[in-house]
Amino acid sequence: MSAVWRFCRILYVTCTRAEESLALVIYSDDPNAVAATMIGKEGVSEDEVLVS
Repeated sequence: MSAVWRFCRILYVTCTRAEESLALVIYSDDPNAVAATMIGKEGVSEDEVLVS
């Protein structure tokens, strides 16, 4: 089992078990592209994504 696979599994479990709120901090050279990808996915609305 690779470290990347373990990280993805832990992230999946964390996201699916959050009952009230969840904050993800993502460091990226292109935060707007990350936001667009997240908003394009089912279940994430534009008002839930903050880019700073």
